[in-house]
Amino acid sequence: MPARTHGHTSRSIPGRTPEYRAWCAMKTRCLNPNFKQWKDYGGRGITICKRWINSFQNFYDDVGPRPSPKHMLDRKNNNRGYTPRNVRWVEKIESSNNRRGRHMLGKLTMAEAARKAGITPHNLKHRLARGWPLKLALSVPVKVGNRLSWFSKEHKHGRRTISR
Repeated sequence: MPARTHGHTSRSIPGRTPEYRAWCAMKTRCLNPNFKQWKDYGGRGITICKRWINSFQNFYDDVGPRPSPKHMLDRKNNNRGYTPRNVRWVEKIESSNNRRGRHMLGKLTMAEAARKAGITPHNLKHRLARGWPLKLALSVPVKVGNRLSWFSKEHKHGRRTISR
């Protein structure tokens, strides 16, 4: 009797399906100690439920198809393993807000606060590292080509003047 297949690894599908690639990547992160980021997954105890380890079909039955090309596999609680109750498809922006070590500014992550203010997270991080007050770092528009140099040392040292 031939083995039952799910069709997600068919040679007729270029590069295999996104769901199959997500399942393979999950297994690599958790089970392969030679993987460069294994220490962040299997190395710190992140596991895969037994039902999924050797069966893509079980994984697919539980997780379902990826809703859109913008979605990626994510764990709701990053300290728990890959299980049907802890895995979901989310857009990349939501996944990046669900990372260990993210920087919080009140109830928002640094990335969320920056996007809400209309600047990049890199700009916000850079401004805060240079000593900008949070309110100013979020409210001043980015000047292209001037590399934030117009923020004067006088303001940084409390004289409240901004030279332009």
